[in-house]
Amino acid sequence: MKVQRKTTALLVLTVFVLSLVSVAGCGIGGLGGNGDTAWNYQQVIKSPIKATSSTSPVTMGKLDTEKVQVSIPGKTFDKSTPITIVNPDKVPKVVGKEVTPLGAPIEITAGDSAGSRLNEPVTITMKIDKAALKSQDPGQIYATYFNGENWDYIKPDQVDLEAGTLTFTTYHFSLFGYGEISVDERLKKWTQNEALTSWAQGAVNSKFDEAAGKVIDHILTEKLGIEDESMKMKVLGSLLKDGEWGDIRKNIEGAYADGTSVDQVSDLNEKINLLACKKIVEIVPESKLSGALGAITDDFGVGTVKAASQAAGALAAGNKMEAVRIMGEHLSDQFIATTAIKISAAAVQLQIDSWRNAEVEAAYQVYKNGASSKIPFWGYNVQKEEFNDVWDQMKGVSRQLCIEAIAAQEKVRREAGYPPLTEKEQDNIRALVKKDLEKQFKQRLKDDKEVAAEQEKLKELVGKYKEAELLDATKGGPDAQYSLEQRLDQLMHLKSKILKDTKRKGLTDGANSNKVNVSYADLMALTRAWYTQPDGPQKYAQMVKDKFGIDLFPPAADLNGAWQGTFTITNVNIPQGSKAPAGCDLQSMVNKPRPTQYTINLNNSGAGTLTMAGFGGPQPVTLPVNYSAGTLSGSMSRDGGTMTIKGRASQGINELSIGGTGTGSGGGISLSFSWSAKKAMPAPQPTTKKTSPAKK
Repeated sequence: MKVQRKTTALLVLTVFVLSLVSVAGCGIGGLGGNGDTAWNYQQVIKSPIKATSSTSPVTMGKLDTEKVQVSIPGKTFDKSTPITIVNPDKVPKVVGKEVTPLGAPIEITAGDSAGSRLNEPVTITMKIDKAALKSQDPGQIYATYFNGENWDYIKPDQVDLEAGTLTFTTYHFSLFGYGEISVDERLKKWTQNEALTSWAQGAVNSKFDEAAGKVIDHILTEKLGIEDESMKMKVLGSLLKDGEWGDIRKNIEGAYADGTSVDQVSDLNEKINLLACKKIVEIVPESKLSGALGAITDDFGVGTVKAASQAAGALAAGNKMEAVRIMGEHLSDQFIATTAIKISAAAVQLQIDSWRNAEVEAAYQVYKNGASSKIPFWGYNVQKEEFNDVWDQMKGVSRQLCIEAIAAQEKVRREAGYPPLTEKEQDNIRALVKKDLEKQFKQRLKDDKEVAAEQEKLKELVGKYKEAELLDATKGGPDAQYSLEQRLDQLMHLKSKILKDTKRKGLTDGANSNKVNVSYADLMALTRAWYTQPDGPQKYAQMVKDKFGIDLFPPAADLNGAWQGTFTITNVNIPQGSKAPAGCDLQSMVNKPRPTQYTINLNNSGAGTLTMAGFGGPQPVTLPVNYSAGTLSGSMSRDGGTMTIKGRASQGINELSIGGTGTGSGGGISLSFSWSAKKAMPAPQPTTKKTSPAKK
């Protein structure tokens, strides 16, 4: 009986221990998973790799023998913690159609738990089994991570096929490996990221509105000493409803979307400052505003005091518009509006980029669904929709988001000549990052169906590109030097351009485009035309004109006038026996842009002249040119020398651009050059309304 009892107790203890191991995440293979393909491998770590992480950095593992190296920064844990790395006996199955697993997976445990969240990013480098690779495309190789339920795929920070290594960072410990993911899985991950990026882009409007609030706060609080919060909100509310702000914001958003610096948006500071001052004059009671103007001291300079007095005098005389003009010119820092817009744009970009971060996406999924200690999804153990707990357990991830936000603001401030952020201002940014992320998580909960719908649209579009073989760099589309994801990004940018150029809102599955949408068939045809070598843009423009009746290029008349730009010699060939003009060291000029003034004079048919002055020659050079379908070209021969030039014109938000290449030869010397120039868009001509004869 004693033997039987002892055996029974041993069995119970064994079951109990196995259940604890499973719960702790050690031997994660016991959790199962949703895969259908076994991961077969040989264990290369013969005995567990052990170390203790404390205040100093620790490096564990050897790439040549153990096929892994893990670099752990100091203070990764709140206290001294033992770390163990092993090749587990078995792991959960993978989904065969998604990934081909390679090499031996590793399991990292901290103390008695595999699901630990970390204060600092840990870098993991794994040796690639190059002989087992099916593809030589480094973009196919992803790190794999068992999240507690199934395998996730993490894009490595670096894949070096020559050295045979991949490197990635993590803020949690568990079961890791690597493999080649399928093209379809890469496309799926790209559509997920792109759908989230599109959703996050919606934050642009509100962030730029916040920038307007900063301008108003600057003028009211810092200059006028009016700290009434309700008054500020009234002024801001009135500004945001004003059609003039709508026009300003449209220009800002256009510049932001096109990648143009907001510095290049014409009169941005002046327009925003004047509109803010206009709303202040309208909303703030005259007696209060006059008193605030009269209270401005010499701390802001004698000129500001004088301007404030003049503005108060204009108010007293009933000339509100003059008061607005004086205040707009003298009562706000010159670049406060641009700086506020840039800071807002940087914040928006950080939000967009953060949603591409697998750690942030995992934190959101935990916020949405919760995670228990039994299945520690990405190392979390929180109830759903408990943001503060999620934020705290994000640890190093939340800290990194704050570091990036502070760095982005510091960069903008340096460019504007503002002093560095104070510690208090940095604390305010940290609090704002947390508040913004919580706001995004809550909004994402409401918009998840919308994000999923956007992803389905993107899947359909990517499928069309795939059918048209535009994802295959050998058969058309973006160049093979780019990764699959980069080629998709380029196709998306071109799709946006096509919708903008054709003045359409979206896409349709019909055979033909209509007045609202571009058909998939036309989209693919236009895309293929764009990538036709060597004259794709011209073929594209001609197709847009033929199919949609839209001429994409500025008319010849708009090119006439003065342009400011540069002239750069890119190559010089001086054969033996030939000499450059005295005092002219052509070789020293190579790849050094020289300021140049260009003047274009064309008739309505596009024939005329191009004059270049200031690029180094003693006299301006004028040559005959012809402008057609967006291309300006010309050539001339004189005094035994020849010159040819070619450039393309394009229309931006508020300016025209032109530029291209050219060649020159004479006296046995030949050279090539590039040139570019810009000019403001011509002002629209006023329309003259026909008036009916007066009735008698």
